[in-house]
Amino acid sequence: MTAARQIESVDDIDATWLTVLLRHAGLLDGATAVSDFALHNLGGQGRGFLSGVTRVELRFSGEAPAVPESLVIKLPAVEADRRALGIDMQAYERELRFFRDIAPVTPVRVPQCYVSMGEAGTALLVMEDGRLWTPGDQVFGLTGAQVENTLREVAKLHAHWWQAPKLTDMDWLPRSPLDFRSIFAQHWPGFLEEYGHFLSASGRALGDRMAASGPALQAAVEAAPATLVHSDLRADNLLFDGPGGEPVMLLDWQLFCRSMAVLDVARLVSGSLERALPSSGYRALVEVWHTSLLRHGVRDYDLDRAWQDFRVGILHVLYWPVCFHGAVSHEGARAVRFLEAQIHRTFRVAEEVAAIEALEEGQGGAGS
Repeated sequence: MTAARQIESVDDIDATWLTVLLRHAGLLDGATAVSDFALHNLGGQGRGFLSGVTRVELRFSGEAPAVPESLVIKLPAVEADRRALGIDMQAYERELRFFRDIAPVTPVRVPQCYVSMGEAGTALLVMEDGRLWTPGDQVFGLTGAQVENTLREVAKLHAHWWQAPKLTDMDWLPRSPLDFRSIFAQHWPGFLEEYGHFLSASGRALGDRMAASGPALQAAVEAAPATLVHSDLRADNLLFDGPGGEPVMLLDWQLFCRSMAVLDVARLVSGSLERALPSSGYRALVEVWHTSLLRHGVRDYDLDRAWQDFRVGILHVLYWPVCFHGAVSHEGARAVRFLEAQIHRTFRVAEEVAAIEALEEGQGGAGS
């Protein structure tokens, strides 16, 4: 059967292309065709920086097909600089390979993938539409219950791949989300000039100490037990309360990597929780995740170690607003609110749990 042609953007979509695509995927038979369709952008300000995400509502001629009446199509960003960044980060390749190779053997709720084709800058994904789920919102944040459900779900991913021998064969995956050695130091002065007024005096002092701690953070992350991590686990990449009673679906796997599991916990808790907690409250959330890890088979990783790794992991989260503020701040009003929320939340949590002290004491991330 003839495969669908490669397309550059949603402007290239037509009914014939959709029919060929869905027939090639085995979702339509020869007696049924797409007769009409409607496109709805699911990106918007502050979302979908490396890709365009579009809902496609379908109408058919012929017998009613098994394919849903709406799908989601994901394509690389049309802007040349963003597409180049995605290619450089191997973001498109990573997500294609996640849905082809990882998702089918991993017990974590993600969108069903109907089509994955192309490579790098031509990557195309056709996926389940979660329109009956409730999307998270990074600006407003998540409730405690939503965060706990997400921690239990992502723990299934972490436990399944915890120090798995197959990880050594995945040399196409980075060993950490970012190269921490120097990029914070490079971006900190510019960030401080533009957004330093959002920080307390102690927050600015924390950033100064962070600027000198990149090599230590890199070493701590790489020394921890390795597993697969989402590494961009935040509200905008989550759907809640599915129609089948499922609590959470995890979206956007462009940045997943082999790394320290608790980086996902730190990213979610410090960046997406709607309200601040005392240090004991954050430890309680780490315990929710840790309990799920143990339930799914992880051994020789106690709660005290998880807590120390979490504190170090918070430092990883600070890299996102500091190192990427320039790109995000030009994305419109929602993106600016998103950035400001991240700055307030992440620095506040880092100070509350004494994150930099965990790294400087050499207690987080060491060991096997």
